[in-house]
Amino acid sequence: NDDDDEDDDRLVMMGSNATSLLDLLARKYCESGVLAPGDEIVVASENHLAHVLPWLRVAETSGCQVKWWTLTDTNETHPDENNNSNTNVSTPSSPSESSLLSELVTDRTRIVAVSHASNILGGIRDIASVCSFVHAATNGYGRVVVDGVAAAPHWLSKSVFLDGTTSPDWYVVSLHKMYGPHLGCLLGKRDAAAELSPATS
Repeated sequence: NDDDDEDDDRLVMMGSNATSLLDLLARKYCESGVLAPGDEIVVASENHLAHVLPWLRVAETSGCQVKWWTLTDTNETHPDENNNSNTNVSTPSSPSESSLLSELVTDRTRIVAVSHASNILGGIRDIASVCSFVHAATNGYGRVVVDGVAAAPHWLSKSVFLDGTTSPDWYVVSLHKMYGPHLGCLLGKRDAAAELSPATS
């Protein structure tokens, strides 16, 4: 590969849908031996079940602790144009993601499973802040897995896929939500994928 290729440190995986890709990713974390008893998985409460159940199964199998991160912790409710207080949005005045995550993330946190946007409540996460904090707080051992299915059709930004501590380790989208084929697409960092080789004795 060209050393100047900005995509060189990333990979793309295709699957039948986003659900199957998230399930595969979770199973790989379990099978690879990355997760050990006492490790922690932080799961955002607004996640689609496809981004909850795989991590619960993995936690049960590996002996990890699940910590729940609630959407209401990071989003304020503001009236819409009709003065109905039913619109959850992230705003500069909202509590920072890092201050809230600091109560959940420790040096034993290995996975933070979060949605870029909730298709149920409309809440939006500040993914750059989440990634920056998690990577720093875990000394690079924590991986941020983002469900971007609801967000990608609206705000899919190249910055989401840039290398560095402010970008997620894994980001999944559904191509059919963006007028593409009925396939899922998982974007990942190569260093995150490298640790998922099967554990050997």
